[in-house]
Amino acid sequence: MTGAMTAQNSNDDDHYHKMTASTTRSFAPHVPKWQRFQTSVALASMKTSEASTNTIYQRQYSHVYANRLNELKKRFSQTRSNVRHCERILDLVEDEPSYVVGTLVKESGTKDVVDDNSKCRPDDVLVLEDESGRVYLQTERVQEYCTGVVVAVQGIVKEGGRMYVDEFDHPSPHLSVPNNESSIENPAQQDPHILLLSALECGDPETSMIQRDMLLAYLQGYLTSTASKVSRILIAGGSIYEGEVEGAKQLDAFLVQVCSSGIPVDILPGNKDPTTANWPQRPLHSSLLPQADVYGSKLLAKTPNPYASLIGNKYILGTDGRNTEDLLQFVRSPSGGELTELEALQSTLDWCHMCPTGPDSVPTMPHAESDPMIIANQPNLYFSGNCTKFDTKMASETRLVCVPKFSKTGEAVLVNMNSL
Repeated sequence: MTGAMTAQNSNDDDHYHKMTASTTRSFAPHVPKWQRFQTSVALASMKTSEASTNTIYQRQYSHVYANRLNELKKRFSQTRSNVRHCERILDLVEDEPSYVVGTLVKESGTKDVVDDNSKCRPDDVLVLEDESGRVYLQTERVQEYCTGVVVAVQGIVKEGGRMYVDEFDHPSPHLSVPNNESSIENPAQQDPHILLLSALECGDPETSMIQRDMLLAYLQGYLTSTASKVSRILIAGGSIYEGEVEGAKQLDAFLVQVCSSGIPVDILPGNKDPTTANWPQRPLHSSLLPQADVYGSKLLAKTPNPYASLIGNKYILGTDGRNTEDLLQFVRSPSGGELTELEALQSTLDWCHMCPTGPDSVPTMPHAESDPMIIANQPNLYFSGNCTKFDTKMASETRLVCVPKFSKTGEAVLVNMNSL
């Protein structure tokens, strides 16, 4: 079960509690799974040598799309009857029903955009590409997709070389969750919750600190004893306002208060936080949080963005929300209206890729070996930070959560790790 909680002031002494020394905080085993977002390319980019950094960015991005296609191509069903299964686009034959996998490219039209918040144009065109060639697609669903999405297309190529699409098919994630050997049933550890938080915006002169103080009071048990169920906090980016020094000091002080209460914190960087711009983003540097960093990685884990971990026996995946924010500019709903943030998040899950618009519009590192943004295993919980409002739904076996901006809404999200 998932719900949003709001930090609000209260003068009711009957609801003013403090956790006693005998209070036991819920616990859930935690295993980092974000190593794939720190590949050899990412690690190489951390070197101070200018030559090393330049070598990385001398690479082109064609292999990024090639690796994405080669990996996701394995996730499509090959059991369709009455159609020709083509291994390559070059193998398509005119006037014969065919099924082929490729990467979509949306070619921008020349007409005016459909609205000010969108980059979609009425005359946009979809093209399907692979290493052998490309084919233009005739479909009414142009605006439901963006450049970088790997799909299978069933249809017929007619005179002129255009493929008339009957159906789009999406890849399927592996359903197996990575094994967590440290997950142990313990009656004393019932109902562990995680708290999802984003956009603290520490240092923003227009953001009141009262909401953060109220949140701390809740976490420290001054407002309700149920705070003991919070076994971990995930902060999904937007922590430091415009990289301000004062904002870093405020964040450091906030994290010291949380960690001193014995609550582990995983903190992701965000789009405007002081770290690398290209995805995957490097963790916040220890020098930004000198006091909180003293508590060590058991209580304060500085993670890359995107994020992945096992908490208990649940696989958690999430980002600071830049991927969904960017997707909203390029994709429309089937009705032609604006996509919601939750629909954008679900689209990335359906396409088995966390950031399909990278590197086209979201800057990403040119990983040579693989595409780390591929959703290899279906997550139990998949979140997006820095959203305009709280939203959630179950999609198949995955709980989707849009984490609202705390600085604007005063809301955080509690997730019961047993019931989701």
